[in-house]
Amino acid sequence: MKNLILLWLVLLASTAQAAVLTLNNNNPSPGQHSTFAAAQSAANAGDTILVHGSPTLYANFLVTKSLMIIGQGHKPRTVLAQGASVDLIDISVSNVRIQGMKATGIAGFNGVTDVTIENCFLNYVGVGVNGNNWLIKNNVFQNSGIQAITLAGASNATNLIVANNIINSANALSAFGGTGTKLFSNNIFTWSGAGVLMGGGESANNTTFENNIFYGITPNAGTQTNCVYNNNLTYLTSNNTLPPAGQTGSNNLVNVNPLFVNIFSIALFEPSTFLYIFDYHLGVGSPGLGAGTGGTNLGIYESDNEFSMTGEPARPQTTTVTTPATVPLGGAIQTSFTIRKATPNAQ
Repeated sequence: MKNLILLWLVLLASTAQAAVLTLNNNNPSPGQHSTFAAAQSAANAGDTILVHGSPTLYANFLVTKSLMIIGQGHKPRTVLAQGASVDLIDISVSNVRIQGMKATGIAGFNGVTDVTIENCFLNYVGVGVNGNNWLIKNNVFQNSGIQAITLAGASNATNLIVANNIINSANALSAFGGTGTKLFSNNIFTWSGAGVLMGGGESANNTTFENNIFYGITPNAGTQTNCVYNNNLTYLTSNNTLPPAGQTGSNNLVNVNPLFVNIFSIALFEPSTFLYIFDYHLGVGSPGLGAGTGGTNLGIYESDNEFSMTGEPARPQTTTVTTPATVPLGGAIQTSFTIRKATPNAQ
């Protein structure tokens, strides 16, 4: 309890100079704003927009201010389990952080920098990186991947970090052939056995892959230069060899079953389809336990990483609010809240 109170005090202190606005497109809307455009117009740089879950798709977000945009998660642990869904989120300004949203795609334009995408669900389009200092962490990619948009020199994508994501795609990466430094760490790349990390016409340069699991998808594809593969695992792929020809690396596990706790047999169900009932924890006896850099585990679950299959941001959340049905004129109102603390490594 003391820790929860302390966390709330820290959150209040950190947002003392920034406003928190609410967005809800339900009708009638209990939020301050019913459209993202209206919420952003009322916001200042550095403010936070909280996006309520809704059965209705939000209109596309065009982010033109440096904001933190926080949804409830793509499948929050609430009665209706309704997340906040939007087709496209386009970012045209630097210093933007997006959490807990479900979107077809998220893309940056004009070389925007310092962008963070966390706990989101990307379906079909994925993420388009445009600029430097991007962090893409703890997301689920369903039939989608990550691409560098070749505008304003973005193909360099310097200081790009892609970590602890589940990436289900037949062609997960594209257009990373620039000279900028890129790190892909503790991701799980999955497909049905014929997938490749990059298509034949794609390239990667100055990229480090470490502590990843390639499950049914081969990293041996595309044109690769100056790439490093350390402490990765391959399984059920057409070409298991690591590192790829001409690249460097060590301590990789080749054609070894990672022994996930619950992934349907490839003969029964293709792992390219993401299901919430899957459990990507490493089971007892998994060769991935302790096989990562510095003795860490391979894959998305680490002791210092809070991955959530539901996409709920790692912060306290209100689950119920109880208020009286009527209030006497001039009387007092008593409201009670039930708050669930953040749950590390929530399944």
